[in-house]
Amino acid sequence: IIFDLAESEEEHEQNIDLIKQIKLIDMNGRNIRQVEGNTTQLTVSLTGLSAGVYIATVYNGGDPISTKVIVR
Repeated sequence: IIFDLAESEEEHEQNIDLIKQIKLIDMNGRNIRQVEGNTTQLTVSLTGLSAGVYIATVYNGGDPISTKVIVR
């Protein structure tokens, strides 16, 4: 899964909204994956995950952004 906070190439060049960390949490609250970075785009591999629902939270220095991820 790819998270990209920049809306345009210009924002990529200006380093707006750099992603610091992404955490992937299962529905039991366990931290399944964690990716560190300092970029506008980070990728989290879903390889090897069991089918189910997960929550991905993106930390960019401001308010965290969470989204539901469904693995089939």
